[in-house]
Amino acid sequence: DEEDIEFIDIAKSLLPVGTFDENTWKDWTSEIKKVTGRKGKSLFMPLRREPIRQPVNLHDILDRVRRSALLGFGAHMTISDEYDPSLPPALGDIDQLMQVIMNLVKNAAEASPQGGTIRLRTYYEHSFRLRRSDSVGQALPLQVEVWDDGPGLPDEIKNDIFDPFVSGRENGTGLGLALASKIISDHGGWISVNSVPGRTVFRMSLPMATTQKGA
Repeated sequence: DEEDIEFIDIAKSLLPVGTFDENTWKDWTSEIKKVTGRKGKSLFMPLRREPIRQPVNLHDILDRVRRSALLGFGAHMTISDEYDPSLPPALGDIDQLMQVIMNLVKNAAEASPQGGTIRLRTYYEHSFRLRRSDSVGQALPLQVEVWDDGPGLPDEIKNDIFDPFVSGRENGTGLGLALASKIISDHGGWISVNSVPGRTVFRMSLPMATTQKGA
């Protein structure tokens, strides 16, 4: 049906051209919808449109995610923050960025079912630039980190964690971080992870809405 076609088209955007033939795409989409149920539709919602980029207060997003987490999936966790009070606005889509950060915090909470600590950190790194294929460096000075003190990522998936179908959870679809990576990439940003037992840090590097810090 029309919804399935849209679901397939969005899912294709996560993978290299030629990964699956058309019949395999249909089979794969059917399986994902079985696993995710109604969540499948909402999971891909952020990719149904291009990001509407405007000045965004990252601390407002982080605070909203924190409050939501503590009232629900992260009620068993301690969530602390370490914000740079002078951080300028990011250039981004508030709904899409919230989807990414919510996913990262939810993953951190699910990694520590007996409880633990999640730390939300922001800082400004003037020298951080992303070298693009056209050799023009994109300035990405705004840094957002989501830390947790859980068991860490399994060694066998650390290097592929942002690829579709890669998941550290038994019943995971392996789509959440692939979607997060796609959203951050669509913002012209960069997402990375560093993980050892007891410390996992997801870092997002984003462009700012002004040409100068504090402008």
